[in-house]
Parts: sequence; structure tokens; C-alpha cells
Amino acid sequence: MVPAAARRRRRPHRRHLRGAGRRADPRPRRRPRSAGLLVDAAAHRLGIAFGLFAVAWKPRLVSGMLPVVGALWMFLFGFTVRDMVLGTVESGQYLGLLLLLVTLAAMAWAWLSHHGYVMLRAGWRELGATPV
Repeated sequence: MVPAAARRRRRPHRRHLRGAGRRADPRPRRRPRSAGLLVDAAAHRLGIAFGLFAVAWKPRLVSGMLPVVGALWMFLFGFTVRDMVLGTVESGQYLGLLLLLVTLAAMAWAWLSHHGYVMLRAGWRELGATPV
């Protein structure tokens, strides 16, 4: 007869199973750290969604949201490259990165068409100015 402690050691624990389609357990009593990460991710995405809604509503606000989305894309690009090197990248990461890049390009286009072109032209003139 095998003791209960030995039987428990033979069964793999859930935290060691790393399936591609496995999602984090949203129940806080079982995994409080993953539940906190899920709440943070939801708050982050909701904040970005409200910012994009505000930019769509009033395009003059795009100049404030553009650096935030640009920095987010750069950090996510770096982490995706790291995951590619480690071999742990998933297809959802590529899709999310591509969608964020398309969003960033659309926002840059909106900024250029609204008032960015005038600012860039004035900056170019200042760089090409000759001293008196």
C-alpha cells in the first residue's frame, strides 16, 4: 500500500501544467496573484479604451494619447521579442501587437491631419533658420 504523501507527489500540480490554451483562474481565493493581474490588465485596457474613445470624439486630444500608445507599443514589442527568443510567444501576442501598431498609425495620421503638420513645418523652419 502506497502512503497518501507518495500518491500526492506523483500527481502533477496545476501550476506546472503550461498548456497553450490554459487561462488564468479568475477566482481570487485560489490564485490571488493571478486575480490581481487580471484586474490590472482589465483596468489597463479599459483606460486605453476610454482614451481612444475620447480621441475619436475630439481629435484635438490625440496629441496627449499618442505618446502613451507609442510607449505601450514599444514596451510590448520589446517583451514580444524577448518571448520570441525564449520560445514562449503565442499567436495572440502577435495579433495584439499588430492591432496596437495599426491604432498607433491611425492616431499619428489623425494628429498629422489635424494640427501636427503645421507644428512639424514650423519646427523644420526653425531648424533651417540662419542666425542673425
